Amino acid sequence: MKPAPFSYHRLQTVAELVGLKARLGDAAVILAGGQSLVPMLTLRLSRPEHVIDVNDIVEMDHILPEQDGLRIGALVRHQHVAESAVVATHLPLLRRMAGGVGNYAVRQRGTIGGSLVLADPAAHMPLAALLFDARLVLRSARGVRTAAYRDLYRSPLNCALDAGEVVVSVCFPRQPEAMRAVAEMFHVTAGSFPALICAVRLVADAQGGLAGLTIVVAAGAVRPPVMEGMFDDLRGVRPDAALRGEVVRRVVAHMGGLIGQDAAGRYLLSVLEGRMAMCLAGAAGDTKEGAGA
Repeated sequence: MKPAPFSYHRLQTVAELVGLKARLGDAAVILAGGQSLVPMLTLRLSRPEHVIDVNDIVEMDHILPEQDGLRIGALVRHQHVAESAVVATHLPLLRRMAGGVGNYAVRQRGTIGGSLVLADPAAHMPLAALLFDARLVLRSARGVRTAAYRDLYRSPLNCALDAGEVVVSVCFPRQPEAMRAVAEMFHVTAGSFPALICAVRLVADAQGGLAGLTIVVAAGAVRPPVMEGMFDDLRGVRPDAALRGEVVRRVVAHMGGLIGQDAAGRYLLSVLEGRMAMCLAGAAGDTKEGAGA
């Protein structure tokens, strides 16, 4: 099939992009990597009147260490994140998760900004942004604002940007030195989207006890929940096997209420139980299993 007719715009600057998006509104879609948009256009699942190509906007293509964290331009490709020494220094898990996106051809085209806006619950980058509490830098004709990705990601395929807004960059906050992050993925078939991703961010206190724990799980067609407050009563406890077992129990119980108890749901929960145990062991430093750092 061929796309429905549309007007094509190839821009050079963010200022041009903001101005054109303000003028065209919802009649226009933005083309970056095109890994999701192009198939939708070809199948006529999306029929925009205008397509705005942003691939020449170099000011959206950067990876910059900052005093309070790491800034990545919305146009940065997954492969660039996977190969970046700067990302490896600041957020090794982000680098490894980017390296697991699709295949090499997909990583060469797909962009971090496009992945975050699409908000696919099976995608790597949205889960990483939720885990590390990333913030999006957004521009529109009204000016610039930053917003927590956790607030913008409302539901699967629904990143709630205001009218006329475009994502310029994503900012990952600086992490504590005593932080370890680990992710585990489960694929039903090789090369497919993961049926399950679980990620753990563990911060230890000076005595080796639990100072902070964040867990995000992508399983099924639900918004990946960010689990933090449910572990507050465990602060100060050493992350030994007993504590990790309690955390696994709480996570599986929480996810069971989201993905259901039918045969498929029970199967995912059984996989989650094992993968979560591996993540927690890696984050506690007991094993090197998982894509951790």
